[in-house]
Amino acid sequence: MIKSSDVRGFTLIELVIVIVILGIVAVTAAPRFLDLQHDARKATLAGMKAAMASASEQVYAKSIITGLDRSPSGAVAMNGRLIEVIYGYPKNQYKDVWSELLVGEFGEVPYQDASKYEWMWHNPSPTKDGLYIMPRNFTNKKQNCYVMYRPPTSNTTTNYTLEMVDTGC
Repeated sequence: MIKSSDVRGFTLIELVIVIVILGIVAVTAAPRFLDLQHDARKATLAGMKAAMASASEQVYAKSIITGLDRSPSGAVAMNGRLIEVIYGYPKNQYKDVWSELLVGEFGEVPYQDASKYEWMWHNPSPTKDGLYIMPRNFTNKKQNCYVMYRPPTSNTTTNYTLEMVDTGC
């Protein structure tokens, strides 16, 4: 016969207390872990912004060497390809310009399925608007998750515009 003092285990109350404590820990820690996807998209977008800034500066350096830094149009050779420039900086067109400067899988908004590409690009009006680059599954600048590039508009403007909006990522 087994004595009741020899039986070891947890009582029901002890198990309930442990479950309640685990529930409290999960509720307080979960928001930190659930927001990791937002942080990852923001970091990816920041990486794209840095890549675009680096590419712009490389093109501008080549433009200075060839004397196109004060010209409203022209083209510089980068890796055996001609990159069209405005006042020394890349034009804000994806095709024929940024497709040569950036590495990745890019789809065009709204013509291609955003789930099939790593990045999406949108260039509504190359002469007025900027070039918008968005991460996968984002297809509208109103979603507030993009990098926007715009070249200088005159030779007195000494720099391009590169803006990152990540409030909707």
